[in-house]
Amino acid sequence: MIGSTAEMIEIWKMVGQVADSDATVLIQGESGTGKELLARAIFNNSRRRNRPFLAVNCAAIPDALLESELFGHEKGAFTDAHSRRIGKFEQCNGGTIFLDELGEMSLANQSKLLRVLENQEFERVGGNETIKVDVRIITATNRSLVSAVKSGAFRVDLFYRLRVVSFFLPPLKERIEDIPLLVDMFVRKFAAKYGKKIKGVAPDALELLMQQPWEGNIRELKNVINSAIVLCKSELLMPDDFGPQLNLPKGMKQVDFDSVSDDYYMVFWNMLEPVFDGICSKNRGTVFENVNMGLEKALVHMAMEKSSNNQVLAAKLLGISRNTLRDRLERYKINDEG
Repeated sequence: MIGSTAEMIEIWKMVGQVADSDATVLIQGESGTGKELLARAIFNNSRRRNRPFLAVNCAAIPDALLESELFGHEKGAFTDAHSRRIGKFEQCNGGTIFLDELGEMSLANQSKLLRVLENQEFERVGGNETIKVDVRIITATNRSLVSAVKSGAFRVDLFYRLRVVSFFLPPLKERIEDIPLLVDMFVRKFAAKYGKKIKGVAPDALELLMQQPWEGNIRELKNVINSAIVLCKSELLMPDDFGPQLNLPKGMKQVDFDSVSDDYYMVFWNMLEPVFDGICSKNRGTVFENVNMGLEKALVHMAMEKSSNNQVLAAKLLGISRNTLRDRLERYKINDEG
C-alpha cells in the first residue's frame, strides 16, 4: 500500500497501534480501494504473521454454501458432501481470517459468525461436535453497515461486535496527490513483468490520469497501467497509450447492471466497441472463436479464484457440472489447486 495523504498517514499509525492486538477489525471503503491489502498489512505486523492468513469473499460464494466454506461440513450433511470437509476457520486456527464483502452475508450466517466472535467455537454443518479455535477476524465491506442495520439486513449486535477497531479507506478521487506514486509503482511492476524498458509516464499522460474520476479506484488504475504497458512501444507512456483503456470505463458507466437482467448485450458491446477494430486486425478470420474462448476462460478462471480454487463451489457459481468445469480447466490450462 502506498499513500502520503493525511488520511493514509493516519491509517499507517492505526495499523501500528492495533496490529499486535487480537482486536476484531472492520475495514470500510469502496471497491478497489485496497481493503484486502490493508488487512494483510495488519496481519503482517501482528504476532500471528507466521500463522495462516485466509481471505474469503462472502459475495462470491452462494449463501447456501458459505456456511460450509467457513465452518466445514460432515460427510452426508448435504447432497455433495461425500466426505468431511474442514472449513476456513479450522484451517486458520492460530492465524487470521479476512472476511471480505461481509455486508452480503445472510442473517442466518451472521448469527453463526457472531457466536464465533463471542466464544471462538462452532459446529460443522451436519455435525454435533463443538470445535474451538483461536482466530483473529478482520472484515471488510463496501456497503454502509449503518444503513444495513437500519433496514434490518444486518444484525446490530454483530455490527457493534465487529467495529472494535474501524478503518475507512478513502476513494482514489480523494487521494489525487497519491496517483503519481501509485502510477510509478505500477509502471515499474508491469514493465518488469513484461520485460519492457519503460522509464515512466510523460507529463501530459500523467496529467490525463490525474483528471480521471477513477470510480473503480486503485484497482481500475492498476488495470489501466497494465494494459498501457502492454501496448506501449516507447520508453515513456504517452496519452495515446491510455486511449482505449480510458474509453472502456466511460462506456461501462453507461450500463445499469441492475437493468440488464440476464441480457449482457450492452455490457459486452461497450467493452468491445473501443477495441473491436484492433481485435479484427489481429485475429482475421478467428474473431468469433478467440473472443468466445477468451470470455469462457476468464469466467472459469475468475470463478476458481473467487471460490478459492474449490471446484464444487466454482461449478455451482457458474451453473455448470463439475465434469464440464474440469474439461475447461484442462483445456485452458488454468492452474487448479482445489
